Amino acid sequence: MIGSKGGGVSNKLMTQIPHLIHIRDFCHCLNLVIEDSLKGFPAYIIQFIRKVGNYLNSGQRSQHFKEFQISKGKKCLEVLQYKDERWTSLLECTERLLRLWDDLESFFAETPDRTFHCEFSDPEYKVYVSLLNILVYRLTNSIRSFEKSEMLFDEASRKLRQTFTIYARMLLKAEKQNMEFHEVYQLVFHKLDEAENKNLIADANEFQITFNNFQPSFEASVKKVHEYYDKKRSPNAIDREIYGNARNFISQILVSMKKEDRFPFENKVLNSMEAIYLLKPFDQIAWQSLAKAFDNIITPELELKFSIDLQNFNCKYKSIQERYLSSGMSLVKIWEYLSKDNQFPTLSLLAKALLVIPYSTAPVGSVFSEFRVFKTPYRNRLSIQNLQASILVEQAGGEMKTEMIERYFTMWEPEPQEKEEGINNQPQKEKDDDTNISVKNDNLPELGSLAEVNNLEAEIREEFHVWIAPQLNNLFSQWIGMKNNNQRSFLNNSEEQKNRIYDIYPNSDLEYVRLEGSLKSKPNKPLVLANPKPGIMKPKTSLSPQNTTIDISGKKGEDDSLRFD
Repeated sequence: MIGSKGGGVSNKLMTQIPHLIHIRDFCHCLNLVIEDSLKGFPAYIIQFIRKVGNYLNSGQRSQHFKEFQISKGKKCLEVLQYKDERWTSLLECTERLLRLWDDLESFFAETPDRTFHCEFSDPEYKVYVSLLNILVYRLTNSIRSFEKSEMLFDEASRKLRQTFTIYARMLLKAEKQNMEFHEVYQLVFHKLDEAENKNLIADANEFQITFNNFQPSFEASVKKVHEYYDKKRSPNAIDREIYGNARNFISQILVSMKKEDRFPFENKVLNSMEAIYLLKPFDQIAWQSLAKAFDNIITPELELKFSIDLQNFNCKYKSIQERYLSSGMSLVKIWEYLSKDNQFPTLSLLAKALLVIPYSTAPVGSVFSEFRVFKTPYRNRLSIQNLQASILVEQAGGEMKTEMIERYFTMWEPEPQEKEEGINNQPQKEKDDDTNISVKNDNLPELGSLAEVNNLEAEIREEFHVWIAPQLNNLFSQWIGMKNNNQRSFLNNSEEQKNRIYDIYPNSDLEYVRLEGSLKSKPNKPLVLANPKPGIMKPKTSLSPQNTTIDISGKKGEDDSLRFD
């Protein structure tokens, strides 16, 4: 999509649309930084991590290692496979290897072929795996932060600059450790030993001291390598090799992060956006450059109004900034507040448009992953509405609440329509071919006012939760338990079962269930309530102990129906 020499799609779009900005995905770019840095790391360590993961992820070997952990009274953990396409895979694999290192060493010592026994017995392998874990930790932690949609663009940009600064300080002399981003970004890191950097970049010995101060436990691990090789290799040669690889790895991280157009460190428009975040002193030039860059928002007709708003905003900037910093309100709410009462309409318009600039597409990709959890091959006919509802419930978490159950009674009802003049809108009986619920009681008088109907429905809900719902669930479970040959029919059941649960009405091919109970009788005439969703039971009536039945039918096809009465 990007191409080279201005031939990519994004380059052509930016040529035709001046206010278009191209921003690379921060997560993907940081993963590319890790891949570039691994090219200078000992290749046999990367191959070791891959091979161990592949070897122990076969079914039989994985089961043997699990049984070994159980026999030792350890928690069963699997060795993870390293996948290049997964952004956090390398850190997760190294963390798991280090956690299981002693168990794996014992396990491979007992295997017949003693595969990987030499590698796990050699402390140098463990030192390099530990070193790799240390070096990629901050990069991977930044990726995990960018995968979430909890930050605005300025927060993500600051975290990216902070990551670069911390890696750069690891290469600097001790007296230069306080250099800020704008200072270290100007340094050249692919030529560490050149004369121009001697007064800033630490040499090999100084880097070793700085790195050990940064990670004290690492020095103890290196000493174990000294003891293991004792007279075969000198300690100085081991230190030069290990710390030299670490130094080159960090250098390659910085070089890769400074690649052209990889990160927007030098993008003037994005740097001018700091004015809308209300953290720095008022910058009129930055606001003017933003208005010029986004002329689709601040059109020529709004330029005069924008200049007046900018002057008024300058007068009140300090009080607005103090209020924002002390209130704890989000920046979005602050600009929403400033747009009210026509205070700074053009500035708010520009600021709110720029606040939505993304820094990663990972949150969007995670939504598609959530879809696959619910819409599986076995649920491929799940409707869009139900899929959305499943996602929202999963994101909200928690158990089903009473409000959700109460909402069930009204969620399918049509919205009330306003009465038209000159037309007598009488309540009509709802009809539905798929599902209907009717109450039949010849002894019940007519309904009174609308208030009485509402009171009746409130009592019905209470009775439904207390008595009717458990009874219906029990009867339905018995009906399901008696079905024969996976058919929703009970015609093949014994007469004793039929008589025990059902009353078969004469001259009818429908089956009924009679519910009896001691419920209060309500003055009511036959009432029919419709449900627009087929197959969903919606009891919304009260039952009396005499001569009262519930009629629930739901079509499942042309000839297949279920009716309870």
